[in-house]
This record gives sequence, C-alpha cells and structure tokens, in this order.
Amino acid sequence: MKKYNGQIYMDIAVFYSIKKRMPSNIDILHSFNSVCCTNKPWVVTFEHTCPGYFENKLFSVFVKRAIKYIIDNNCKKLLPISQWAYNRELQLLKKYDVSDMELKAILEKTEILYPPQEILIDEELIFKTITREINFVFIGNDIWRKGGIVAIKALANLKDKYPVRLILVSDLSIGGALKNCCITKKDIIALKKYIKNNEGWITWYSGISNKEVINILKTCHVGLLPTFGDTFGFSVLEMQAAGIPCITTNREALSEINNSDVGWILDIASLKEQDEWSFCDYDEKSYNCMENIILTKLNLILEEILINPDVIMPKVPLCIRRIKKYHSPEVYAQRLSQIYSEVDICNVI
Repeated sequence: MKKYNGQIYMDIAVFYSIKKRMPSNIDILHSFNSVCCTNKPWVVTFEHTCPGYFENKLFSVFVKRAIKYIIDNNCKKLLPISQWAYNRELQLLKKYDVSDMELKAILEKTEILYPPQEILIDEELIFKTITREINFVFIGNDIWRKGGIVAIKALANLKDKYPVRLILVSDLSIGGALKNCCITKKDIIALKKYIKNNEGWITWYSGISNKEVINILKTCHVGLLPTFGDTFGFSVLEMQAAGIPCITTNREALSEINNSDVGWILDIASLKEQDEWSFCDYDEKSYNCMENIILTKLNLILEEILINPDVIMPKVPLCIRRIKKYHSPEVYAQRLSQIYSEVDICNVI
C-alpha cells in the first residue's frame, strides 16, 4: 500500500451511499463488508458475502440493488478473505439469478486474499516452557457463539484431575445481532459469579488493549475457539502468530486456517443449520445438541493434551510457518498496491 501514490479512502458499513461523506480528492475507495454507491473506483474486502446477506424479504430489495453496483465497472475488485467466503458469495449471486455473463464479469474481478498477520513472538523463543500447568487461552466477545462457555465447561470437567489454567479475554457479551440466542443476561451474571468463585484456575480479562493481549499470549500454550459459527476466526491467527496451537471447530472458514498439523479440529462441519443463510441462529434444542457434540469432542482432545503435553511443542513452529506462508503483511501490502495501481483513475467519470 505504501508504494501507491493515489489517495485511498477506507470505510466500514453494510450498504450505503458514500457521496456526501467522502473527501473530494479520493482516487480509490476500499471498503470492508460494504458496497459503495459511487462513481469512484472501489474495491471491497469481505468475510461473509458482499453485500452482507440475511434471509429477509424486505432486505432482498437492497441486495438486488447492491449486486448491480458490484456488476458495475466502478467496482474494480472483490476480495473475499477465504475460500469459504468466495463460495458463499457465489451462492448468493446464483440465489439472485445473476446472468451467466454478469457472473463471469464478477468472478473475473474476484480474488481470495487472506488477511495479514505479523509474527507476535521472538522466533528464537517459540519453544515455551510447560511446567506444572498448561495455560489455555480463549479470546473473543460474543462468548456463547464463539464457544467460550463450552470451553469453560470442558476444562471444569478436567480441572480436578489435571493441572490447568484458563486465560479468558472477553467482555462476556452474548451478541445483539442474532435472532435467536439461548443465553440470557441472567446466564451471564451466573457465569461471572462462577468465574469469580474459580479464580484459582480462571483468569479473566475484559477491556484490555491489544498490546496487553499480545503480552498475555506469550504466556499461553493452547488456544481455544470451539465456535458454533464464525466467518473466519481472526483470534486464531493472533494465537498462531504467537506460537500457540489452537483447538477449533471446522465451521465456515476455520478449516482453512487450522488443521491437525498446526492444531486440533473438532469436526462438526456435517451439522447444518436448518436455514443455510442464517448465521448461528439456534433454537434452544439445536443449541443444546450442538453444545453437547462440541463438548464431547473437546473433552477428548483436552484430555489427550493434558495426558501428554509433549504433543503441543511440535505444532508451535508449524503455526509460525503457516502464518508466514499465508498471512505475510508484506505480500498482502504488495498485492493491494498492485490492485490499486491497476485502476485507471483517469478514465473514471
């Protein structure tokens, strides 16, 4: 990006007209998860679909309009951050009956570009010392969807048998954008009380800086993201970049960033939601079923690790290696610079 000399404007939204708020000297717009209604050239990076899609008849009108902007020549590049997002976008376009010619034009300017992640640990010190306790770490708000509650339950089942510590980095929110959520505010109050009563093996951080999170990661051994639904799993990248192998489900794009070589996988990919377009909106019965399956699989892997902690260390350098290979900030910046440079701003009306 630094090599590109033009003016770039970046913003985040779902779908909006940018004309009134955009500085007049902008050459290219680069948005995240949004469609730009403008005569300026624009690029979009997205994690789910572009435009963001939810099963809603009223919203369908806006989706159809947004797709027209994507087809338009001013949209120069669509950059899904995973193969899963690419496939999801393709499903959306087909769902809205985009013509073969239009689909071809869109796919020609669509390119998977994995997000960048710098290495967070001195590589000479990646072989961390595991003494008596194994430090597990969970990072993420929206704690029920991301599997934080399941992680606590799983470790609680094992804490009396093995020496464990859980580092919990979360505001313990339950998410406000989902139609169904089986966890209530009362449940969160009870969870906070449980954490307080178990400070001997749970350390909870809320509202801390990213620098503080990175310092915490340097003391941890195994990451946890047993999520019920996650478009990507950015916390996994941070943990891997700190030399921490992770236990995750294989929902959405997670199987692209985690595997049995660099971590551990809880296979729940075959468990489909009733509505393929809803995102982790479970009724109580479905939630309990999913929780039981994740909990059972997580217990098995945790016990394997606790019985034989030596399985952790061979994965550590492999985590660093995959971050370097697929998420290099330098390669990412070079590719963006190329994309921006390819835009002919002189011929834009």
